[in-house]
Amino acid sequence: MKPLTRFFLVALFLFSAMLAAAQAPAKAAPTAKTPEESDDYNKATSVSGGAASAQAADDFSTKYPDSELRVFLYAKALHDYQAENNSAKMREMGEKVLTLDKDNIIALVMTSVALSGDLPAAADEKKKAVDEVHANAKHAIDGMDANFAAPDGATPDQITAYKNTFLSLAHLSIGTVALKTDSFAEAETELKQAAALNRDPSNVSTWYLLALAQDHLNKFKDGIATCDQAIKMAAAGSQIATSIASERDRLVKLDAQASKPKPKPRAASKK
Repeated sequence: MKPLTRFFLVALFLFSAMLAAAQAPAKAAPTAKTPEESDDYNKATSVSGGAASAQAADDFSTKYPDSELRVFLYAKALHDYQAENNSAKMREMGEKVLTLDKDNIIALVMTSVALSGDLPAAADEKKKAVDEVHANAKHAIDGMDANFAAPDGATPDQITAYKNTFLSLAHLSIGTVALKTDSFAEAETELKQAAALNRDPSNVSTWYLLALAQDHLNKFKDGIATCDQAIKMAAAGSQIATSIASERDRLVKLDAQASKPKPKPRAASKK
C-alpha cells in the first residue's frame, strides 16, 4: 500500500466513532409506506459488515425502488465499509447515497476523502478523480450549515465539533489531491485549514501532510514547527510518529544547509 494512502485510511479509522455518531440525515427521516416495507427495512438495518449491508441495501432497493428509506441503508453500508478501511467500497456506497441525496454531507465528505487517498494512476482517470474530489468537498463545505443536521440531543458544542470534523476532512481531501498533483501552495493552504479545524490527536496525519507540503515549498522552519506539533499528537512508537520524526530530521538538515552563508566568489586574479 502506498504511504499516503495508508495514512488516509488510518485517519478514517480514527475518525470512525465521531462520524458514526454524526450520521444523522440532512432531512427529516421518512417512514415506510407499508408494514411489510417497515419490517424489511428493519431486517436490512440489522445486518453488519460492509458486504452484507450493501447487499441488504441493494435487495431492499430492488423490492422498494421508490422507498425514501433506501438512502439510509446505503449510508449504513458506507459506514460499515469505513470501519473496514475499504476506500473503494466507501466511494461506491457514497455515490449511491448521493444519487438519492445529492446534498448528503457525510457521503460528499467520505467519497472525497476515500478517493483522494487512492487516486488512479492513468492521467485521464486521475484528472476525473481530482475534479470529483474538488466538486464533492467544496459542495460539502459550501452547504455545511444548510445541509448538516445534528444527531438528536447534540449540544451546541457537539454540533460545532461535528461540523468542524467534516469541514476538516473536506479540506484534507482537497489538500491531499493538491499535494499529489504538485500544487504545493494550494496543499499548504487547504491542509492548514484542515489542521486548524480539528486539533484532536486523531487528525495527526493532516499535520504530517502539511509538513510535507511545506517541505516542497522550501519552508523548512515552518515544516519543523508543524512536525513539532504533530509529534505531540502522535502516539509514541506508532508508525506515523516515526514518519513525522524522520521528516523533521530531514527538514532540520535542509534548513541548516539553506542557512549556511554562501561563499563569496573569488576575485579575479591580476596578471
